[in-house]
Amino acid sequence: MRARRRSRPRSRRRGASYVLALIMTAVLSTMAMAMVKSTGVEVRKAVNQRESVKARLAAESGVAFLTTKLGQFQITGSPTPETVLSNLASFLNTELPDGTVSFGGGEIQITGLTIDPSCGTFTGAFALNAEDDIELEVEGQSSQALRTIGLNYELTPGGQGIFSKGIVAGGSIQMTGNAHIDGANSAEEGSILSLSDQTTVYDLTGNCRIEGDIYGSNPDGECDLTGNVEIGGVNASNPEVVNHIHFGVDETEIPRPDPSVFEPFATTVLSGGTSGNKTFTNIRIPAGTNPTFAGNITLKGVIFVETPNDVTFAGNLSLQGIIVTEDPGSYATADNKLKFTGNTSLQGVETLPDQPEFAGLRDMPGASILAPGFETRFTGNFGTVGGTLAAEKFTFVGNASATVKGSILSFGDDPFVMTGNAHITIDRSEYDDIPPGFSVPSTLSSIASSYVEY
Repeated sequence: MRARRRSRPRSRRRGASYVLALIMTAVLSTMAMAMVKSTGVEVRKAVNQRESVKARLAAESGVAFLTTKLGQFQITGSPTPETVLSNLASFLNTELPDGTVSFGGGEIQITGLTIDPSCGTFTGAFALNAEDDIELEVEGQSSQALRTIGLNYELTPGGQGIFSKGIVAGGSIQMTGNAHIDGANSAEEGSILSLSDQTTVYDLTGNCRIEGDIYGSNPDGECDLTGNVEIGGVNASNPEVVNHIHFGVDETEIPRPDPSVFEPFATTVLSGGTSGNKTFTNIRIPAGTNPTFAGNITLKGVIFVETPNDVTFAGNLSLQGIIVTEDPGSYATADNKLKFTGNTSLQGVETLPDQPEFAGLRDMPGASILAPGFETRFTGNFGTVGGTLAAEKFTFVGNASATVKGSILSFGDDPFVMTGNAHITIDRSEYDDIPPGFSVPSTLSSIASSYVEY
């Protein structure tokens, strides 16, 4: 009888498979949960990064927007830092929407501004820092992300482009013969700027020389150079001379002086003769008198000239102070002239004696003649001039020669003329600020090195 073969129970194999399936399911579930969690973290990181970038863009947009607004802000005079800040607050209050600007506690707060809703919002604050510069902080926000950018601004006096040149003329420049323009300390002091819109901006002939470069606001301006002309140390026959000729520079305006700052000093109305050996102090020349000062004349303090007037200074003139005129406006030079035909010495107001009649005036150096609306004509020698010369029209002829401690400003459209052996040397080493009598707006300029992100 054969023995019967026993088989292994199937239930055990099925149990093992079931356990294995459970283990695999658990492993896969764990892996899936880990992947989901990891994906969520990465998504959150991406969202946070996106919001951070948007917050930074909002801050950058705020800085750019407010910097553009500050470019339109101007202030005149010599304001204190606190005055600049308060005036800036008033300016922004008119330029920005109602309710977005508040000022108090020495700080300007700007809220509620949005450049682009999709790029978040920003708030800003202006205050004075330790150096009395205007400090701006802009905070950009997108969702919960915040980014802050800081940038400082400093008050920049206006007119620097005008007063940095030796001669600035509203009209064209005409030089003939041996006329020379030099710089006392550098070639740049002997540079010229013309704001003429004529085609021929510079008409230079003969042996004339300009030590500095020449500039013109008209981009289509031209130079007519004839003879042995020299510009920037280069002869006109040398092609390299074009490197010293610049057209299309930023057009600006020559500021007209305000004589009222000097007028109160002219307390004595001129009367009687003006010839011989005479001294006049703080005088006012009435309109229409057309005097001629001849002989050995000494003028001290403020010489105020009413309009119209045709005033001649002949003989030997010694001026210790300043000549100022009423401003009859442009195109009035036919009836308003200052003529210097003899030997003239022009010393600045700071050289006046410390006496009561000059109190305050001695503290206003930097200008010698401020004659808007008048033609000023020099035919003789006038030595060293103690400050800026400003007039509607200038003409230097014959042997007129001088060192001018300042600039020469010619307001009108008439040509600035130098002929014969006229020779002007510009020396800006002593008076490098804007002369008194000129009200030139100052602006706020950003200090690039102060930019910071945090």
